[in-house]
Amino acid sequence: FFFGTCTMECCHEPATSGDTPRPKPEYSICVSNVPPGTTCQQLHKAFEPLAKVHSCELAENGKYGFVHFHSQDAVVRILCLKAPMITDSDSNAHTLKLSPVSEEAQNVLRIGGFSKDLAYTEVNELIVQ
Repeated sequence: FFFGTCTMECCHEPATSGDTPRPKPEYSICVSNVPPGTTCQQLHKAFEPLAKVHSCELAENGKYGFVHFHSQDAVVRILCLKAPMITDSDSNAHTLKLSPVSEEAQNVLRIGGFSKDLAYTEVNELIVQ
């Protein structure tokens, strides 16, 4: 199980049966630069003043996640505003990095942390083995 899901009652519409369905990808943003130890509830609180949050997810490593909203208008508004900040356990403020989520990125693997000195062929060899 890769993501931990925040299921705060205040951010879900009442479901008619079963779980509330996940919003369309265009109703979501990808959030990175998340401080270590951040919870889904903290992520929710950071965005709730900007737009009504449907739900939040954090990767198990806690470094990135997704915030789901009730409309694409909310996503557009948030991407136009200054990104919210979350304070870590040492009281350091971290500005979250935001990017839109689209259906086109379903089969894309994004990998970071490579040295800028690596050539394309070297990175390709690391991945394609």
